[in-house]
Amino acid sequence: MHVLHLVGATTTRFYYDLSRTYQDRCVAPFGTRASVLTVAPDGAMTWAGQGQDPFPCNLADVAQRARGIDVVVPHMFCQAGMTTWRALFEDVMGVPVVGPNAASIHVATSKWQTKALARSVGVDTPEARRLTTTDVAPPSRLPVIVKPDGEDNSIGLTLVRDRADWPGALRKALDAAPVALVEDYVPGREVRVGVIEDHGAPRVLPILEYHVTPDRPIRERSDKVVVDATGAVTTKSWEQPSLRTSCPAHLAALTRDDLHHAAIAMHAALGARDYSLFDFRIDEAGKPWLLEACIFWTFSQISVITRMLEAEGSDLARTSMAVWANAASRKRAVQVAAE
Repeated sequence: MHVLHLVGATTTRFYYDLSRTYQDRCVAPFGTRASVLTVAPDGAMTWAGQGQDPFPCNLADVAQRARGIDVVVPHMFCQAGMTTWRALFEDVMGVPVVGPNAASIHVATSKWQTKALARSVGVDTPEARRLTTTDVAPPSRLPVIVKPDGEDNSIGLTLVRDRADWPGALRKALDAAPVALVEDYVPGREVRVGVIEDHGAPRVLPILEYHVTPDRPIRERSDKVVVDATGAVTTKSWEQPSLRTSCPAHLAALTRDDLHHAAIAMHAALGARDYSLFDFRIDEAGKPWLLEACIFWTFSQISVITRMLEAEGSDLARTSMAVWANAASRKRAVQVAAE
């Protein structure tokens, strides 16, 4: 199987470094050979075959070489990388992409649209409203979460406890994205729930808990990705996590069942394929509240879904190969239908 790793970013060095960091640690299952297409924020592209040095290329070169690719494994986290580039390969070049398609990702990367979808299928999510620069008055009830609509890794996110912090939180969120949300804060626990498709049927993986504390009640950017003094992405947050985690999480049976139901419902509602991943808060009564979809899996040892697989005793290389092969079969299915 010839795998193309799609790497880089169209926007910032942060997203470019983050993509490279994950891809460098991606598993290489037996029976595969890999090429790497790297997209830089300045628009430059390079292609590297297995064991070869990267060389400059353009879209015409990519289209030509894509004919020999069985499946694309995406590692881009910027908006265009998660949507436009996926669609370019799958919808234009006819090469299947592992994971949800561009349409599903477009919804999942908007916290506002994800909330609307959740409510439509009966999944509880904290109340929220959209913000603009004209929203100068803080909400009547605090604390609240203020966050950009289309960013991840807690970029631009603030837990507002005091009215005096409102202007700075609003500015921080809107500096990160043109649309922001103010969301009811749910005190309690925080978990991440992963779904993987096994022979076409979605199943929930062992749930991972981030042990937030009264002093650190939410996960902040430094808990997810740490950059050095030059702004380069480091692996410190994975090698020396600032919050204790446990997987599987110790949950009451009813709470666990509710999380399973919600994750499966969201996987189906999004039209997700292969895998999906969701963040939830659990209130003091044990009720789960969906925060957002975070549909990433880079098939590396530092990926959250990988941690979940390890908790159930599954092998990363074998599971990755099965997921990639299933995605590659979508190309063969299209070819057969065309004939």
